[in-house]
Amino acid sequence: MGVPEFFSLLLGGLIRLSEREGLKLTPHDLEVFIAHVRYDVLHAVSVMLVTSLHMTGEGDLAAVKNACNTLMTARFAMMTDMYLAVFGEPCANLAETGLEPCYRLTDNRIAEALRRARAGVSAERVVRGEEYRTRTDVPFVFL
Repeated sequence: MGVPEFFSLLLGGLIRLSEREGLKLTPHDLEVFIAHVRYDVLHAVSVMLVTSLHMTGEGDLAAVKNACNTLMTARFAMMTDMYLAVFGEPCANLAETGLEPCYRLTDNRIAEALRRARAGVSAERVVRGEEYRTRTDVPFVFL
């Protein structure tokens, strides 16, 4: 398993931006990003290996699929938030995209867990922290 194409393209874009804007980024400057990607890939491989040891039936497969869809939804939300912050343009949320039922979540416990986690953050550590703490929307689409 290699580095996802997205990260390679993003790194190339950072390098081109650096050259175009005269930012003079060095490999050392990109070390945290590169390490993040490396460990993200290692984490994915580790999870796949450990998960495979516990797959014994259809119910297990459904649980893993739900977990995978939960992670994809969280990534989508993170990237749309980043897009808004960087470009000042909102993206449609996942519920507005016509997400096919096979990608919708079957276990809604994550929604309440996210709301509780938001309420517990230190407002001074998050942009518009008080607003963030009281948000009740979630990026997840359920069956």
